[in-house]
Amino acid sequence: MRPILTISILLLGYGVTVSFAADKDKYRSQTGKFAIQFPAGEKIFTDTKKAGGNLDMHFAVVEKDGQTYIAMYMDLPKEAKDIPPKVILDGAEKGAVDQSGGSVEISKDIEFGKKKLPGREFVTDKDGAKVKTRVIIHQTRVYMLAVSGSQKFLTQEGTKFLDSFEIIE
Repeated sequence: MRPILTISILLLGYGVTVSFAADKDKYRSQTGKFAIQFPAGEKIFTDTKKAGGNLDMHFAVVEKDGQTYIAMYMDLPKEAKDIPPKVILDGAEKGAVDQSGGSVEISKDIEFGKKKLPGREFVTDKDGAKVKTRVIIHQTRVYMLAVSGSQKFLTQEGTKFLDSFEIIE
């Protein structure tokens, strides 16, 4: 399984229709305190990797028919609560783009959920391979959700996956 930081060089999808399970079948991370709807019946690969600064990045990944679905989270040190969200979001976007070697096509700040948590959504491209990423900050936890595939996939099934994300309090 490829590390999460290389998602933007994953295989380009070809618009395959993907079915999603019922909401009760959402993947739930008790330690990550989130739920998300991966495609129904697919094996979810989970892993933890060390990132710079000795941070643990926790992943849940599904690859199906040339498309990739990723949910990742990591906890920043307590001192990070004083860092402006824009700085964290800029760093997350820059890191993803630098790692992929691609370029940003679209980038916009977003608010997530009822609490209007700070976030960013961006789409990168490298040689026609597209990745749509959402980064959401909740206290000192950073969630990164990503889908990789064709433009049609990103706007349809990929967006459905991203929209299914919820934080469990």
